[in-house]
Amino acid sequence: MVEAIANGKNDIHNGIKLPEVKHANESTALKAVLSDTEKSRRMNVNENVESGDKFGGKDLPEKSLPFFDNATNDIVKAPLAVPEGSLEVIVEAPPATSINTQEELLDASEIVSSKPYPTSGLTQFWIVLKRTLLFSRRDWTLMYLRLFAHILVGFLIGALYYDIGNDGAKVLSNLGFLFFNMLFLMYTSMTITILSFPLEMPVLIKENFNRWYSLKSYYLAITVSDIPFQAAFCIIYVTIVYFLTSQPSEPFRFGMFLSACLMISFVAQSIGLVVGAAMNVQNGVFLAPVMSVPFLLFSGFFVSFDAIPIYLRWITYLSYIRYGFEGTALATYAYGREKLKCHQIIPH
Repeated sequence: MVEAIANGKNDIHNGIKLPEVKHANESTALKAVLSDTEKSRRMNVNENVESGDKFGGKDLPEKSLPFFDNATNDIVKAPLAVPEGSLEVIVEAPPATSINTQEELLDASEIVSSKPYPTSGLTQFWIVLKRTLLFSRRDWTLMYLRLFAHILVGFLIGALYYDIGNDGAKVLSNLGFLFFNMLFLMYTSMTITILSFPLEMPVLIKENFNRWYSLKSYYLAITVSDIPFQAAFCIIYVTIVYFLTSQPSEPFRFGMFLSACLMISFVAQSIGLVVGAAMNVQNGVFLAPVMSVPFLLFSGFFVSFDAIPIYLRWITYLSYIRYGFEGTALATYAYGREKLKCHQIIPH
């Protein structure tokens, strides 16, 4: 094998002469051998140093010295030389360019700040709306309870105030009916959001922190998703009580009455969202009725506007119950309604 390598021109297996190789290839091969040899030398030197550390700095035995010093093979000990005439390639490195890191960071911050969310507001609204509707479809228990409550209370109120809308002797009772409508719609719309919204708050905080969607998109989505259900329940209730109590049958009066009831429901739902976002379920259930007391007192049903002290009259303008109550009263008795029949004999 040593002779074959020394010769370098014949195959060691069959002795056939090898094809000639260009100088560039010979130079490359020799350089590769030289590189491998240098790596082997360094590895053995490192192994000797580590062995010296293991033996406490003492001289190692002769057999542990590098194999290059004790080698008897002439091939290993012979110096490696690159033959003359080999090609030498010089590759020029490109000039180093300086990078202004401050400008790069400023540009990156501008790109990030210009688009805080990965999608547009309309896309966020649409996705959250579909998810909310999907949750409502999967959990119909609450929807059935709301529908059952509106139908049951509607027939109960219709039976209690049956046929009082055309009786002139029962005007005060009819006003009580109008006020109770506002009270019932307010509590049903407000309570449902106070009970359900705090349960969604942890998910909302996490997803908004991760920049999945904005608070504006979430609020619009949950409001729009509940509008059809709330409107349907309100229409069912108003239709039942309006005709059972014999209110005026003109279409525009019924439209005004229904519009006032719908507005009360939507405003009460918004107030329930505010209370549900500010505190937990226990505190919200207690605080919501307490907050509603001033709106009820200054609605104009218990105390007329003229009887309220001047320094407290400004509160009546903040009561949305007052606007709903006055709207239903105007829809029932104003705009040239014909005179009511009085079935009770009043002595003069």
